Amino acid sequence: MSDRSKVDPALAQMQTPYRTVHGAYYTDGGSVSVEIVDHRGQSQIFFVSAKINDPRPYSHVYLGGDPEQDPNIREARFPDATKRMLADILKASGTPGRENDISIAALTGSTYYSTRAVLRGLLGESP
Repeated sequence: MSDRSKVDPALAQMQTPYRTVHGAYYTDGGSVSVEIVDHRGQSQIFFVSAKINDPRPYSHVYLGGDPEQDPNIREARFPDATKRMLADILKASGTPGRENDISIAALTGSTYYSTRAVLRGLLGESP
């Protein structure tokens, strides 16, 4: 797992083991979100933007959702390390599904997870 001192404090302070971890993919150009409920029941959504025509997709992580939908959303500190840790958490969660695979692929650039998501779709698995 990533070094917690180098990720956004909102993620670093979440207590393991996590109760639930869920990745989601958006058709706005490929944005993804990861929702985590920690051991204490605290919930946080991490939104990674990849809007259509975004010159730097997946370079920004936001806490709480899409900043275009809510002006009070703040950008996460240390986005690269935060994305790596989010991907590690999704992988470790063991939660199967295309949405998690697509989220991991978007966060890491992994062709393994993007291929796995496509295969899940071809096999008729639901998100």
